[in-house]
Amino acid sequence: MTSEELTKFFAACNAEQRVVFSTMLLTGMRKGELKNLTWNDINFQLGIIFIQVKKGWNPKTDERIIPISLVLNRILTKLYENRQNDQWVFANQYGNRLSHLLDRLKGICRKAGIREATLHSLRHSFGAHLRMLV
Repeated sequence: MTSEELTKFFAACNAEQRVVFSTMLLTGMRKGELKNLTWNDINFQLGIIFIQVKKGWNPKTDERIIPISLVLNRILTKLYENRQNDQWVFANQYGNRLSHLLDRLKGICRKAGIREATLHSLRHSFGAHLRMLV
């Protein structure tokens, strides 16, 4: 997604959607990594997210560490303070893991008037925009 598309995309998000998709964009996480992210995976003191194997879920790649940027730290801290679930970082109103992310993303794209994207396109956008900083 281009910078212009991302601007339109996030303008069309509600607060909850903005947190979810900002986290994907700021970390380069895959869908499964985001859906299976627990509060135990986040170490605020060290400023890292640890992607690790869990019962019933194996990441597509080796376990890894993702640094938490200042912007992401603010997002996650606020989310933690107002958490709806003590296990899942991204829980639905019933306390279960968040689901239907692709449907949500496509709906936001339509609302924003931009071409339809995939969850993986946010991962690619993370990499592309990171390369522009180097």
